[in-house]
Amino acid sequence: MRRGVFPAVLLAVALAAAACGSSGSSKASSSGTGSTSGTGGSSSCSGPGISNGTINVGVIQQTTGNPNVVLDFQYAITTVQARFNIQNNQGGVHGLKLAAVAADDGGTTTGNLAAARHLVEQDNVFGIVEMSIEPGGSGTYLKQSGVPVTGWATASDPYALDNNFFGATGSIDANPAKSPNTSIVGFLKTKGVTNLALFGGTDPGSISVSEGTAAAARAVGMKVGYQTNSINFGQSDFTADVARMRSAGANGVVTELDPTTNLALVKAIQQAGLHPVILLTTGYDQRLISAVGPLVAGDYFLVQFAPFELNLPAYQTFKSAMAQYAPKVPISEVSAYSWLSADLFIKGLEAAGSCPTRAGFIQKLRQTTYDAGGFVYPIDESKSLGHSGLCNWFVQAQGKAFVPVSSQPYCGKPTS
Repeated sequence: MRRGVFPAVLLAVALAAAACGSSGSSKASSSGTGSTSGTGGSSSCSGPGISNGTINVGVIQQTTGNPNVVLDFQYAITTVQARFNIQNNQGGVHGLKLAAVAADDGGTTTGNLAAARHLVEQDNVFGIVEMSIEPGGSGTYLKQSGVPVTGWATASDPYALDNNFFGATGSIDANPAKSPNTSIVGFLKTKGVTNLALFGGTDPGSISVSEGTAAAARAVGMKVGYQTNSINFGQSDFTADVARMRSAGANGVVTELDPTTNLALVKAIQQAGLHPVILLTTGYDQRLISAVGPLVAGDYFLVQFAPFELNLPAYQTFKSAMAQYAPKVPISEVSAYSWLSADLFIKGLEAAGSCPTRAGFIQKLRQTTYDAGGFVYPIDESKSLGHSGLCNWFVQAQGKAFVPVSSQPYCGKPTS
């Protein structure tokens, strides 16, 4: 486990019920009681991943490897099955029951490929819900196999490149540095930021998004005084980075790091006597702010779905289902992404017809618009591939609560 600034308070709060998973695959228990006979001959429907009235769906998650990532990613299958259980109780999809089976990728590209191959070739899944920071490991394999995937678009490869990959809150730019948008820097300009310090991790997603933010900043006349893409998740010493940031005169900070590393950086900035506008792109989690509210007071957090605090009907459904089917899983941004990924998968199955095929799922879902009942900003799937969303919500830490900056998302625009 990570040693340093926040081991006792943060890990105790964020990981009270953590458990290690096996290296193979595992099935989530289904409490759904929906009919699998249905109408339209669902009991006789068969094909890859479909038999005996059930559609098996793979879940790539992380239960081993970097503990800062495992914190919440280990709960993906439980959250996905919770969404499936709600659907099963409503009769399934065209009368077909949904069941989830998981495989751990360990947060590596080789592990990601191994997990995908195991799910497709041994567990015979129809498609995959993916919660991974290294989805590129299996991208080519899943594309060549024609397997549909929904998940958190954490990296351009494959979410911006492959037609069979669908991001639960939208796609991601194929090359953010060449086609940036102002959704983040535009918001920061409204807060008076003129000079940015950017802190990115070493994974592909962190690097590409951070480079896109840098390009967008320069496009709107904002200086990028300091930038690094070499932060390891779990790093606790930021003395040198903060010194360079001070020397550069940065008055704004954007991070592409995990929550624990974010907190170490924020503390280092405060200890140096600096007071920039800080935007953390992860960490929107009540457990975090309850534990370290004073540390992040006044800081902003990026949210790619309608904040929980707005208490929209779609969130109420999510919260109720989690309480019923996954009571040990924290309500967090990661569990929300897992839920939305499962919800989007269901939409693909619904669009694919009474006896869905993988090709039909991909073709039909690519023709829809998805908003998760208002949980996310509407995504036109026919135009989303390779283009990140222009609209995000922002919340500010105040006391032990997150306060939405607005009930509506802040929408930027392309810079080219």
